[in-house]
Amino acid sequence: MSDLRTFRSKGLIVVSWVTVAILAGLMIFIGLNMPESMKFSMSGNITMWLLIGAWAFLAWAISRSKVTADSEKIVIVNGLRTYTFAWSDVAALSMNPGAPWPTLITQDDRRVMLFGLQGSEGKPTRNALAWLREHVA
Repeated sequence: MSDLRTFRSKGLIVVSWVTVAILAGLMIFIGLNMPESMKFSMSGNITMWLLIGAWAFLAWAISRSKVTADSEKIVIVNGLRTYTFAWSDVAALSMNPGAPWPTLITQDDRRVMLFGLQGSEGKPTRNALAWLREHVA
C-alpha cells in the first residue's frame, strides 16, 4: 500500500470564493439600494451576473489546483490541466526564495508549476515540498 498524499492551497481557495461572494453581495446590495431612476437595465443585470459567473468559474478552476503523490507517481492539477509523472521522470523540484509556487523539472527539462502549493502559505508548503523531494529519484 502506497503513502498517498494530497496537498492544496487552502488560503487561495478561501480568497477566491470569498471574492465571488463579495462581488455577488455587492451586486445585490447596490441593485437593491439604487434610486429607481438609476436601476440596472436587464442587459446590465445579465452582464454583471455573467462577469460574476466568469469569476466563479475561475475560482472553481483555482480550487481544483492540487498536488497528489505516492511512492510511484506525482499528479499535478493546475486549474483545468492535469499532469502525471512517474518519479523516475522527475529531475528536481525547485522553489526559489520569494517564488509564488514550486516548479517540477522533468528529466527532459520540461517545467510544470505546482499551483496547489503556494509559497505565501509558508511552513505547510515547505513541509510538502520536503516530502515530495524525498521521492525524487
